Amino acid sequence: MVTLPASVVERYERFSLYNSPYPAHDRGCAVDFYPGSDEAVSPVAGEVIETRTVRCPPKPYAVDEDHLILVDCGDVVARILHVDPAVSAGGVG
Repeated sequence: MVTLPASVVERYERFSLYNSPYPAHDRGCAVDFYPGSDEAVSPVAGEVIETRTVRCPPKPYAVDEDHLILVDCGDVVARILHVDPAVSAGGVG
């Protein structure tokens, strides 16, 4: 299950737990943040280890492709989706 401190959640205009085609949302292991502008601040700190374009699960409301950013946070690797990356591997998330 995803747990985040209030100081992280407060950076965003709103958030949602269950509006994505990805199975992690169904299991309570993901959260979508909405920053209120076209620029988003990473909800986690760490090193970007990879960015890629991925296919979305086959849901009627899903787009065909999405963006994925993998951030090494030390004890876990965070997967950031739905954000067109302005970073590349080796950058800071």
